[in-house]
Amino acid sequence: MRGYHLTPDEQKIVKKFQNYSIPFIFKAGDYLEYLQYFELIQIEVCYILIKNKKISKELYNMVLEVIPIDFKIQEDKLDANANDFYKCYLEIEKLIKKYY
Repeated sequence: MRGYHLTPDEQKIVKKFQNYSIPFIFKAGDYLEYLQYFELIQIEVCYILIKNKKISKELYNMVLEVIPIDFKIQEDKLDANANDFYKCYLEIEKLIKKYY
């Protein structure tokens, strides 16, 4: 189902996040529990956004309502790379809300 088209800037953001290597702190550091969450966003959600497909209600609920309840990332603990990754994720979150 197609219902929207990402702007060129939005496409850049999605592709950047999709191709971003998940920083170490999210793989083995203090925020290890978020690894699968970020993988879900990179693999499934970014693919749906790029293909201009509708995000299902189940995926939307899982990504933005169920999982992030305990999402407490302290940006001051992140290095520059992890901080850039996290800020890019926040942009993806805005796109998910916009195109749901």
